[in-house]
Amino acid sequence: MILRFSAIGGESVQLNLIGYSYGGLQAAQAAADYVENGGRVDHLVLIGTPISTELLNKLKANSNIGNIEVIDLTGQGDPIRAGMGTGELIRSFPELAAEFT
Repeated sequence: MILRFSAIGGESVQLNLIGYSYGGLQAAQAAADYVENGGRVDHLVLIGTPISTELLNKLKANSNIGNIEVIDLTGQGDPIRAGMGTGELIRSFPELAAEFT
């Protein structure tokens, strides 16, 4: 994913990233890469995203990311959530597979 932004008339741009499931991982990585190169992310919204606790904490600790909203959908039957370990993700596979049958 390549992000390119330019300010118009000297105004700064607002950057909001949102992603669901694997798209949330893409948004999180894009945010990490963007701020690492001097950018600022105003809002990062991760919905039902299987992001590791380590990466989530790294993002939360970065002062160039203004607001991080994590929305888990476990109450709606989606077993994927932020902070779950690899073992939990693997154990959720049968439940995920059942959704596609």
